Amino acid sequence: MGATLVLVSLCGLIAGYQVPSAPPVSSQRVTWRPLKLSREVLSSAWRQPRIFRALLGISIFWLLGTSYLTQLPLWVDVIIGGDGGVVSFLLAAFAIGIGLGSLVCARLSAGRLEVGLIPLGALLIALGGFDFAHHSPFGGDETLRGLGELVGEPRLWWMFADLVLIGIGGGLYIVPLYLIVQIGSDEGERARMIAANNVLNALFMILAAGLGILVLSVLGASLNWYFTLIAAISLAVGVTCSVARPRPLLRICIFIALRLGYRLSLEGRRHIPDSGPAIVVCNHVSYMDALMLGGTSPRPLRFMMDSPAYESPWINWFCRIVGAIPVDLDKRSPTDLRRALNEVSMALRNGEVVMLFPEGRLTRDGSVNEFRRGVELILRRDPVPVVPAAISGLWGSWGSYHAGRPFKRWPRRLRRRVRLGFGAPLPATCIDRHHLRLEVVRLKQRLDEQR
Repeated sequence: MGATLVLVSLCGLIAGYQVPSAPPVSSQRVTWRPLKLSREVLSSAWRQPRIFRALLGISIFWLLGTSYLTQLPLWVDVIIGGDGGVVSFLLAAFAIGIGLGSLVCARLSAGRLEVGLIPLGALLIALGGFDFAHHSPFGGDETLRGLGELVGEPRLWWMFADLVLIGIGGGLYIVPLYLIVQIGSDEGERARMIAANNVLNALFMILAAGLGILVLSVLGASLNWYFTLIAAISLAVGVTCSVARPRPLLRICIFIALRLGYRLSLEGRRHIPDSGPAIVVCNHVSYMDALMLGGTSPRPLRFMMDSPAYESPWINWFCRIVGAIPVDLDKRSPTDLRRALNEVSMALRNGEVVMLFPEGRLTRDGSVNEFRRGVELILRRDPVPVVPAAISGLWGSWGSYHAGRPFKRWPRRLRRRVRLGFGAPLPATCIDRHHLRLEVVRLKQRLDEQR
């Protein structure tokens, strides 16, 4: 085992020497006083709250991971009655899970930062952790059994699945946090932030060791209670993140549900600006349109919606979380319209992206209706870029008027093929509602031809 570690370390050293050298980005002198340097890098991270929160999140991951890895051999001995081969088998579950979670994270993120994956990952760690903690001892004599003797035991595979789930949650949780540190820190400070991360990681790993001593040795609690506590820590992290910022988690859950419920093809998401205000305009086919656009957009969207739907007790909580802007289209009240336009204007001036369905209502025949003048009023007050969007494939679904009122019948088809496309941003100074409608119609026709 020792020789293997030395060999792997040498491989890492050789690989490190192959990294191309680069000029320094900072002229600061390096001090060789480790305690002073550690305080400096931690103070530097503390002055950047977003980075420091990400570092704390990463360190909590290492606390959880250290807690599982250090106590897993004892768990295998006491609960399973297995030898070192069983320990290695369960450790492999962690590695498999983290690899799968990282791949899923890359798939869901599509090259962007998806902070909603952080609480989702923490909640998956908690789910797997609580289930893992409540396994009872296998029983049998005191002789340690090898993997070959236990491989037919269903409960061992159940534990393996729990650890894979914990690993998947860990991959979803940790990748966005590292990305925040990488893209959120200045180039001249990035190395110091990574150093601060390593210092905090080490402190939390020591904390994990102390927690194990306190719970198992001082308090005399069982391993089951110890792993329940570790799962509770993960649950607390997930709930805290979800309550503090519910919109990212809700958006990524909607995106996952859309991927499962539809054969969804996307194009042109890069056209939505990375920052700054913008308006997205789209044809209105079904009641799923807002979810479709909100769940697939790389940025959170504020959208206008009819007041009666907004005030429905079934979805009002959702509308408040996503920041929907209610407007009563039937009453045509000048006061209500002015309030809605003021909310849209405030959102745009805060740098947000607002989604509009300029038709004002769902299509009754599948075609794109004439656009109302509200979009022109908005652009007159706030001339921001406009991103045309189109949905193809939802006409005929249970949320459309294809066969009468929506939701009055069961869906005829599951996994319906749907295409959603975004066009290049248009400057507000040279477009009107008729021009916008033509852009949306052209985009929809192209998507229809590709289906």
